[in-house]
Amino acid sequence: MALTSAPYGISDKYRARFEWWVAEDPRLTVVIGGQGWYGIGSTQVLMWRTDCIELMEPSPESVRALGYRQY
Repeated sequence: MALTSAPYGISDKYRARFEWWVAEDPRLTVVIGGQGWYGIGSTQVLMWRTDCIELMEPSPESVRALGYRQY
């Protein structure tokens, strides 16, 4: 299972919530960064279970342009 979104910003509150989810379930991981699909200023967010999907990354174009942060 994987979830993705492309918000225009991620507050510290939501970053802390992602960290909380990962601490609650070690199978979860979150990657934040790269260009979202809503256009300039949106950021790609990926969350998935590593027991189902080993590795996911933002699209290569996004990684080259902006880099990404992984928890």
